[in-house]
Amino acid sequence: GESKEGSDNVGDGKIVYELYRANATSSTTKTIPREIQLEERLRRLELAMGSSTTTNNESTKSILERINEAERLTKEVDAKQIEKLASKAKVVRADLEAAARAKTKLASKSNTTGTKEDAHTVSALHSQLVELEGISGHLPALTVRLVELSQLHTSAAEFASRLTAAEAAVGRSEGVLTSV
Repeated sequence: GESKEGSDNVGDGKIVYELYRANATSSTTKTIPREIQLEERLRRLELAMGSSTTTNNESTKSILERINEAERLTKEVDAKQIEKLASKAKVVRADLEAAARAKTKLASKSNTTGTKEDAHTVSALHSQLVELEGISGHLPALTVRLVELSQLHTSAAEFASRLTAAEAAVGRSEGVLTSV
């Protein structure tokens, strides 16, 4: 029905719109929570993958393209290699923790003579261990190369002795031919 106030405003040239919802289970009320869910999922994706509004080259791609790129990269990762690296990291961490405990133990025994020297030695060894960790991954390849070089030198020495024997035989043959 019309209200008395609504009929008074008709002469003012104003139009009043009133909106009514047909029922509580309308499709618009169902989509609002879905839209909120989608917005939240998009926000989490943008946080994980980076926002598409920044200016660097990577973010000019759509989120779908960036997700596809991330999936491609994860497929290229070798799980066995990751497990090997994880186990190596655990070993290195355990070694470093043991060295740190030993260093702490030596430092706590201040009433023993030479403790400062021992602590300095352990500290120096620990520093050397940390410096050599980068090289330790190359040691197997270096060992293989040294074995190959050793075999090469052995065969070169054998060749040199056979060459010397061949030269001596040529010299004897020339001596025999000149005497004939």
